[in-house]
Amino acid sequence: MSELGIAGSAVGIVSLGMQVCDGLIKYYGSWKDAPTEVLRMCQSVKSLEESLNVLKLSIREEGVATQAEAGIREGIIGCKAGIDKLQQELNKVQEIQGSSVWSKIHGQGRRLLYPFRESTLLKLMGIIADICENLNLAVELLHLSRKPIYHQVVVQNGFLSSPNVRLLCTSRHLGDIEDLFKGAPHLEIRASDEDITKYLDVHIQQVPKVVRFCCKSEDLKTRIVEKLVEKANGMFLLAELHLESLKSKTDIKSLRKSLDILPEARDDVYKEAMKRIQRQPEDEARLAIMVLSWITHVIRPLKMGEIQHAVAVTNFEPEDTTIDEEGLADESDITTACGGLVVIDQDSRNVRLVHYTTQEYFEKHRSKLFPMAHTDIAIASIRYLSMDQFRNGACQTQREFESWLPDFALIQYAVRHWDDHVTNAQNAAVEEYAFEFLNDGTLNICCCANC
Repeated sequence: MSELGIAGSAVGIVSLGMQVCDGLIKYYGSWKDAPTEVLRMCQSVKSLEESLNVLKLSIREEGVATQAEAGIREGIIGCKAGIDKLQQELNKVQEIQGSSVWSKIHGQGRRLLYPFRESTLLKLMGIIADICENLNLAVELLHLSRKPIYHQVVVQNGFLSSPNVRLLCTSRHLGDIEDLFKGAPHLEIRASDEDITKYLDVHIQQVPKVVRFCCKSEDLKTRIVEKLVEKANGMFLLAELHLESLKSKTDIKSLRKSLDILPEARDDVYKEAMKRIQRQPEDEARLAIMVLSWITHVIRPLKMGEIQHAVAVTNFEPEDTTIDEEGLADESDITTACGGLVVIDQDSRNVRLVHYTTQEYFEKHRSKLFPMAHTDIAIASIRYLSMDQFRNGACQTQREFESWLPDFALIQYAVRHWDDHVTNAQNAAVEEYAFEFLNDGTLNICCCANC
């Protein structure tokens, strides 16, 4: 794979971004004793340039996990529009610098010129923020690829080469990370038994059945807390999952017995969590399995609206040809059915697994837990793109495509990645279904991918 398999356009976009940043820094840096807002904007540009440099160095090296490529490409290409806007602003301010007006105005008088107006600086800051939002996706996916070269480049080229840097690094126990910080002080991040005890004291009160049992048996709460703290091994998540396992007990005797056989190994805890999910009423169990299957196999993280549409289209009956708002699962029902394994990120609204150890468990076991995941996602994506609303041909403009997004949350993902899941499914029936989709003259929605 040459330069991640994305180098041509991706590295070009990153390089252009660095050139534009350099031009802006040189332009605004020429003003001695510049006001605070100019200095602040310059610092934002410098930070963006450093991030782009780290990304460029990383993607020129070998080895990012293949499944991350599409997401990295999407993140980098997502920066293109913002970088083009920065380029336009740079061209505009450079034209002013070359004009006769520029030579006649000095010092604080420059505030009157377009490049130094507050509105211009705020506009630049907004463009930079938009670029960083897309850039963060690419950088995060590079991180999740877990290739040693990424960490080496980020630390050695991105941080340690900068003057006056004081670096605090948090990480799992990864050999390449530990090698880079051999001489640095280490502190293990784990919850104290006292903190977990306080956590359980509060959360036990939120489980009515357990509260009733504790009222009947004086020593029961103490016993529950002691056992759950012991088995938590410094992780709030394990304490929470163990408490979740007690909710299904119907009497004090069975609850006491379950305390004696609580699993200690993380994989065993997640295995028990999956068993509890599968023991739910049929509809709730099916909902949870669908959500977990999508989350653990998608090319990029999905937002709650996308997950709701994904579940709805996966549940399509043969005659269904459109999304019914009444067929969308409720947000709280989705998270509840997943038994504490899924959370909604409050900032991004992405639906994700609750902890990195949860991610590791599903990466290890997903082929057994969800053997038909790519097949189901491929078929669901094609059915989504085959809905009645999309039988009028391809969109002609980006604006037209974006007008569909509020009502069809999954469209962007389905358009860009349905073929990835067809490929990963390795299923002849799915491939035949895909060819039928492509040969249907009324279904040209996939042309939107390039809008």
